Amino acid sequence: MKRLILGSLILMGGMGLAGCSGDDDDGPDNTGGVGNAAGAGNAGGVVSTGGRTGGTGNQAGAATGGATTGGVLPGGAGGLAGGAPPETGGSPQAGQGGVATTGGTPPVVGGQGGEAPLAGAGGAAPVAGTGPQGGEAPLAGAGGAEGGAAPVAGAGGEGGTVVVPAELGEECSETIPCAGLLTCDEDTDLCVIVPAGVGEACDEQVECESESLTCFEGICIHHGALSFSVTWTDSEADLDIEVITPEGNTISVSDPEADGGIFDVDDCGYDSKHGTYECTDPGGTHVESVFFENPTAGDYSVKVVNYNSESTEAVEYQITIAVAGVPESPIVGSLADGATSTPEGFEYVVAGG
Repeated sequence: MKRLILGSLILMGGMGLAGCSGDDDDGPDNTGGVGNAAGAGNAGGVVSTGGRTGGTGNQAGAATGGATTGGVLPGGAGGLAGGAPPETGGSPQAGQGGVATTGGTPPVVGGQGGEAPLAGAGGAAPVAGTGPQGGEAPLAGAGGAEGGAAPVAGAGGEGGTVVVPAELGEECSETIPCAGLLTCDEDTDLCVIVPAGVGEACDEQVECESESLTCFEGICIHHGALSFSVTWTDSEADLDIEVITPEGNTISVSDPEADGGIFDVDDCGYDSKHGTYECTDPGGTHVESVFFENPTAGDYSVKVVNYNSESTEAVEYQITIAVAGVPESPIVGSLADGATSTPEGFEYVVAGG
């Protein structure tokens, strides 16, 4: 009878140890061992086979690393559900199914060198326990992190391809414009310099087409022996310059010539039919001017009219008077919509007269 009991104890102890092994999930009699088969879900995870002296069967259930499903940590070993682990050499107590508990606590400290469990598909990574000695940080499972790796920015992004304007001598087309004020030659499809005419935009690269013109505030104007100009920056304002000659005649956009003077440039003209402003350079400085090739000596006066503007505030302007292309001190002011400035006088003296 003693031999029979001893043999049964040995047999049950051996079956308990089989439940502790991560290599054998099929212990039919040890229910706790079946529960610990969750350790097989741990990719590369090694369950503890020596966590308890004497090879206690259900202690393997406490080993780190059950397979996580949807971010749920594996339940403890069957031994946890079945009560306290047996003492050394005792027969294993049957666990209650060894079923993973939903939302369970982190795995109980157990195995030596056990690897941390992988995060389940779609689930959050398990909470790192202090149990496995030398255990690695949890690895994100397939689909575990919703954010995933940061997407690589595609060429051009949502804004599409960035077009870089062609420089002087480079190829141009309808889709590749020339940089700055360069012109795309229709015959060669190359960017070339075309000198600017009166009232056209100019810069350091694109000069005015004749010596009688000067690039003034980015616009080609006639400088003459005497010139009067007004400049402003508001692209929704049409300012007009008016010059009164020593003879008392007025030169303006509506009366472009008098006493040798010529109305030269009309910028940002207001189109009342469409309610728009025709500016040479909408984002730049706007210019209107009157010049004299052979001015008579005497007293001139100049004034500015705010013919039309969209702003509720006064539009700032600057008047420049130049003799032989050399500007005098500028005159600054501001005008509300429809207002006219006070005339500014200037005496022109003929050289040697």
